[in-house]
Amino acid sequence: MSSLTRTRIAAIFGLLNVAGTFAGLAIHGYPDIGASGRQIAHWASTTNQHQFAIGIYVEALGILLFLGFAAWLWNLTRDAEGGSGWLASASFIAAALYVVLSLASNAVWWAIVDSGRRGTNPQTLASVRDIAQHTFDTSNLCLGMFLILAGYVLFTTRALPRLVGAAAIVLGVGVIVPQSAQVAGLPEFVWIVGVSIYILVRPNLTANERASTGVMSTSPLGTT
Repeated sequence: MSSLTRTRIAAIFGLLNVAGTFAGLAIHGYPDIGASGRQIAHWASTTNQHQFAIGIYVEALGILLFLGFAAWLWNLTRDAEGGSGWLASASFIAAALYVVLSLASNAVWWAIVDSGRRGTNPQTLASVRDIAQHTFDTSNLCLGMFLILAGYVLFTTRALPRLVGAAAIVLGVGVIVPQSAQVAGLPEFVWIVGVSIYILVRPNLTANERASTGVMSTSPLGTT
């Protein structure tokens, strides 16, 4: 498989990650933020289990596809960074942890729906909801670390336009700070879409562009 094809596949992974995540959310839904135990119990008992299961599955597939996009970015940043590429490697590990924790959070929500339909005490459901929320918040920390580390390498090496790296750093900080995590969440998906479209349209930088930006000739964006 050529580097050109691999880059295009990574772009598709990025786009499908965003599409799958939002499609899954639209299908299964969640109760209102800060809902009481009784409200969660009502939501769980009235939620269509089959629809919820389908939504969780679709979202899980979308989240998993993020790994393909992150792996491509790790390859790009590792080559651009040079040496051991430890910053790039750390960013990919953070991305992998984000995926694991995101899937775990949704698994807890699935358990809430099942437990609610069996008549579990509302206060217990609220406590389990808190576990799901805290797991999600922890996943945001990992996502923020991924964006900051990958963005720093992109910005300093110019493996992609510096604006891409700068935006990733800003979004990463926003995702890590609890007060701004919800606000930075949507722009983070816009960033993934933007990068995916860019590398889909320009999957193969010329040798001169790579030389001028300092990216090594082994960049996964390809050679000419």
